[in-house]
Amino acid sequence: ITIEQSKEKVSIILNLKQGYKLSPEIFSTKDNIVKISFLPVNDLKEQDKQETGGEDIVGVFNSAVEEQSKGNLDKAESLYTDLISKNDDFYIAKYNLAKIYIDKGKYDDAVSILLSLLEKVDKKSENYNLFLNTFGTAYYLKDDLDSALKRFSESIINGSSSFQSYFNLGLVYE
Repeated sequence: ITIEQSKEKVSIILNLKQGYKLSPEIFSTKDNIVKISFLPVNDLKEQDKQETGGEDIVGVFNSAVEEQSKGNLDKAESLYTDLISKNDDFYIAKYNLAKIYIDKGKYDDAVSILLSLLEKVDKKSENYNLFLNTFGTAYYLKDDLDSALKRFSESIINGSSSFQSYFNLGLVYE
Protein backbone atom coordinates (compact mmCIF):
# COMPACT_ATOMS: atom_id res chain seq x y z
CA ILE A 1 0.00 0.00 0.00
CA THR A 2 1.30 3.41 -0.96
CA ILE A 3 -0.36 6.52 0.44
CA GLU A 4 0.17 9.92 -1.15
CA GLN A 5 -1.31 12.83 0.74
CA SER A 6 -1.67 16.47 -0.15
CA LYS A 7 -3.76 19.21 1.41
CA GLU A 8 -6.74 18.44 -0.84
CA LYS A 9 -6.75 14.68 -1.42
CA VAL A 10 -5.37 11.34 -0.40
CA SER A 11 -4.47 8.74 -3.02
CA ILE A 12 -4.02 5.11 -2.10
CA ILE A 13 -2.34 2.77 -4.55
CA LEU A 14 -3.04 -0.90 -3.90
CA ASN A 15 -1.25 -3.91 -5.34
CA LEU A 16 -3.30 -7.08 -4.90
CA LYS A 17 -1.80 -10.54 -4.66
CA GLN A 18 -2.84 -13.03 -7.31
CA GLY A 19 -6.10 -14.74 -6.39
CA TYR A 20 -7.44 -11.71 -4.54
CA LYS A 21 -9.95 -9.29 -5.92
CA LEU A 22 -11.49 -6.01 -4.83
CA SER A 23 -14.94 -6.45 -3.41
CA PRO A 24 -16.49 -2.98 -3.40
CA GLU A 25 -18.91 -2.72 -0.54
CA ILE A 26 -19.78 0.94 -0.76
CA PHE A 27 -22.57 1.10 1.76
CA SER A 28 -21.91 4.60 3.05
CA THR A 29 -19.99 7.71 2.20
CA LYS A 30 -20.64 9.13 5.66
CA ASP A 31 -17.64 11.07 6.98
CA ASN A 32 -15.79 10.28 3.72
CA ILE A 33 -15.22 6.65 4.75
CA VAL A 34 -15.32 4.02 2.01
CA LYS A 35 -15.12 0.35 2.94
CA ILE A 36 -13.21 -1.93 0.57
CA SER A 37 -12.64 -5.61 1.30
CA PHE A 38 -9.88 -7.83 0.00
CA LEU A 39 -10.84 -11.47 -0.11
CA PRO A 40 -9.85 -14.53 -2.06
CA VAL A 41 -11.98 -14.53 -5.22
CA ASN A 42 -13.97 -17.65 -4.30
CA ASP A 43 -14.90 -16.16 -0.88
CA LEU A 44 -16.41 -12.95 -2.29
CA LYS A 45 -19.97 -14.11 -2.87
CA GLU A 46 -20.14 -15.90 0.49
CA GLN A 47 -18.84 -12.80 2.31
CA ASP A 48 -21.40 -10.60 0.51
CA LYS A 49 -24.22 -12.92 1.54
CA GLN A 50 -23.13 -12.97 5.19
CA GLU A 51 -22.84 -9.18 5.45
CA THR A 52 -26.04 -8.31 3.57
CA GLY A 53 -28.43 -10.97 4.76
CA GLY A 54 -28.05 -13.05 1.61
CA GLU A 55 -28.37 -10.24 -0.90
CA ASP A 56 -25.87 -8.78 -3.32
CA ILE A 57 -26.13 -5.08 -2.37
CA VAL A 58 -23.59 -3.96 -4.97
CA GLY A 59 -25.43 -5.96 -7.64
CA VAL A 60 -28.78 -4.39 -6.69
CA PHE A 61 -27.22 -0.92 -6.70
CA ASN A 62 -25.68 -1.53 -10.14
CA SER A 63 -29.05 -2.76 -11.41
CA ALA A 64 -30.71 0.39 -10.08
CA VAL A 65 -28.14 2.60 -11.81
CA GLU A 66 -28.61 0.66 -15.05
CA GLU A 67 -32.41 0.97 -14.88
CA GLN A 68 -32.10 4.69 -14.15
CA SER A 69 -29.78 5.19 -17.13
CA LYS A 70 -32.23 3.34 -19.38
CA GLY A 71 -35.04 5.61 -18.22
CA ASN A 72 -36.86 2.89 -16.27
CA LEU A 73 -37.44 5.25 -13.36
CA ASP A 74 -40.12 3.22 -11.60
CA LYS A 75 -37.92 0.12 -11.47
CA ALA A 76 -34.86 2.14 -10.39
CA GLU A 77 -36.94 3.92 -7.73
CA SER A 78 -38.08 0.57 -6.35
CA LEU A 79 -34.52 -0.79 -6.22
CA TYR A 80 -33.10 2.34 -4.54
CA THR A 81 -35.95 2.41 -2.02
CA ASP A 82 -35.25 -1.22 -1.15
CA LEU A 83 -31.53 -0.53 -0.70
CA ILE A 84 -32.18 2.50 1.51
CA SER A 85 -34.62 0.52 3.67
CA LYS A 86 -31.75 -1.89 4.40
CA ASN A 87 -29.12 0.81 4.93
CA ASP A 88 -30.21 4.37 5.65
CA ASP A 89 -26.61 5.63 5.26
CA PHE A 90 -26.35 4.56 1.61
CA TYR A 91 -25.96 8.17 0.50
CA ILE A 92 -25.41 7.62 -3.20
CA ALA A 93 -28.58 5.54 -3.43
CA LYS A 94 -30.47 8.35 -1.67
CA TYR A 95 -28.99 10.97 -3.98
CA ASN A 96 -29.89 8.95 -7.08
CA LEU A 97 -33.41 8.47 -5.72
CA ALA A 98 -33.72 12.24 -5.23
CA LYS A 99 -32.68 12.73 -8.86
CA ILE A 100 -35.36 10.26 -9.96
CA TYR A 101 -37.93 12.21 -7.95
CA ILE A 102 -36.83 15.39 -9.70
CA ASP A 103 -37.16 13.68 -13.09
CA LYS A 104 -40.65 12.51 -12.13
CA GLY A 105 -41.69 15.97 -10.91
CA LYS A 106 -41.94 14.79 -7.29
CA TYR A 107 -40.05 17.81 -6.03
CA ASP A 108 -41.20 17.64 -2.40
CA ASP A 109 -39.95 14.05 -2.15
CA ALA A 110 -36.61 15.07 -3.68
CA VAL A 111 -36.30 18.02 -1.28
CA SER A 112 -37.01 15.76 1.68
CA ILE A 113 -34.26 13.31 0.73
CA LEU A 114 -31.76 16.06 -0.06
CA LEU A 115 -32.47 17.77 3.25
CA SER A 116 -31.70 14.53 5.09
CA LEU A 117 -28.45 14.19 3.12
CA LEU A 118 -27.37 17.75 3.91
CA GLU A 119 -27.88 17.10 7.62
CA LYS A 120 -25.50 14.11 7.57
CA VAL A 121 -22.69 15.20 5.25
CA ASP A 122 -19.66 17.30 6.14
CA LYS A 123 -20.25 20.88 4.95
CA LYS A 124 -16.74 21.08 3.52
CA SER A 125 -17.13 18.06 1.26
CA GLU A 126 -17.81 18.23 -2.47
CA ASN A 127 -20.87 16.04 -1.87
CA TYR A 128 -22.37 18.77 0.29
CA ASN A 129 -22.11 21.26 -2.57
CA LEU A 130 -23.47 18.70 -5.03
CA PHE A 131 -26.46 18.09 -2.76
CA LEU A 132 -27.00 21.86 -2.38
CA ASN A 133 -26.94 22.32 -6.13
CA THR A 134 -29.40 19.49 -6.70
CA PHE A 135 -31.52 20.86 -3.86
CA GLY A 136 -31.58 24.23 -5.63
CA THR A 137 -32.53 22.52 -8.90
CA ALA A 138 -35.52 20.85 -7.23
CA TYR A 139 -36.68 24.21 -5.88
CA TYR A 140 -36.10 25.88 -9.25
CA LEU A 141 -38.19 23.28 -11.08
CA LYS A 142 -40.83 23.59 -8.35
CA ASP A 143 -40.88 27.33 -9.17
CA ASP A 144 -39.72 28.29 -5.68
CA LEU A 145 -37.11 30.76 -6.87
CA ASP A 146 -36.31 32.23 -3.45
CA SER A 147 -35.39 28.80 -2.06
CA ALA A 148 -33.47 27.94 -5.23
CA LEU A 149 -31.52 31.20 -4.97
CA LYS A 150 -30.69 30.42 -1.33
CA ARG A 151 -29.36 26.92 -2.11
CA PHE A 152 -27.31 27.90 -5.18
CA SER A 153 -25.84 30.88 -3.31
CA GLU A 154 -25.05 28.69 -0.31
CA SER A 155 -23.18 26.28 -2.58
CA ILE A 156 -21.08 29.11 -4.01
CA ILE A 157 -20.44 30.68 -0.59
CA ASN A 158 -19.49 27.23 0.71
CA GLY A 159 -16.65 27.17 -1.81
CA SER A 160 -18.10 25.24 -4.72
CA SER A 161 -16.04 25.76 -7.83
CA SER A 162 -18.71 24.03 -9.90
CA PHE A 163 -19.85 25.98 -12.93
CA GLN A 164 -23.27 24.41 -12.39
CA SER A 165 -23.93 26.42 -9.24
CA TYR A 166 -23.04 29.66 -11.02
CA PHE A 167 -25.02 28.72 -14.13
CA ASN A 168 -28.06 27.73 -12.07
CA LEU A 169 -27.81 30.92 -10.02
CA GLY A 170 -27.87 32.84 -13.30
CA LEU A 171 -31.01 30.97 -14.36
CA VAL A 172 -32.73 31.97 -11.13
CA TYR A 173 -31.82 35.63 -11.64
CA GLU A 174 -33.02 35.45 -15.23
